[in-house]
Amino acid sequence: MTAVLQVDWLAYQTLIEQVAIAIQQSDWRPQQVLAIARGGLYLGDALSRILQVPLAVMAVQSYGGEAGRDRGAVQIGANIAMTSDRLLSPLLLVDDLVDSGETLQQTRVWLQQTQKVMELRTAVLWQKPSSQFQPDFVAQVLTDNPWIEQPFETYDRWGRRPGHP
Repeated sequence: MTAVLQVDWLAYQTLIEQVAIAIQQSDWRPQQVLAIARGGLYLGDALSRILQVPLAVMAVQSYGGEAGRDRGAVQIGANIAMTSDRLLSPLLLVDDLVDSGETLQQTRVWLQQTQKVMELRTAVLWQKPSSQFQPDFVAQVLTDNPWIEQPFETYDRWGRRPGHP
């Protein structure tokens, strides 16, 4: 059975702040944050506010199945939601975690090829040991491979409870 790392809101906010501090202490400044939905939405929103740069959002999916725990092929959405006419550079690409690394790696290549983004760095809250991709900014490097249950994931089960729509 896979171990579960349950993260409450306070711990989640602390991890976000650790990433923000790491970025602020670096010599690099993004002009825009691009959040990968769904996992990177909260981190992307917070970093956009803290760094005071615009937020863009794109959909990328690599997990599915009834419980959302089955890893499949990376599916990159064709559109990016943003208020500018193009992505700004340098760009900070954010997701909640890096597991195998395929999502961030393929998304980075897609952004370079289709959006012509040349200066791009990445940020995540968690990096798992199996990752073949090294993010630029990481709050927590894990030594094992737990399923991470983030505070907002309680809503994933809400609709499956008796008496709920």
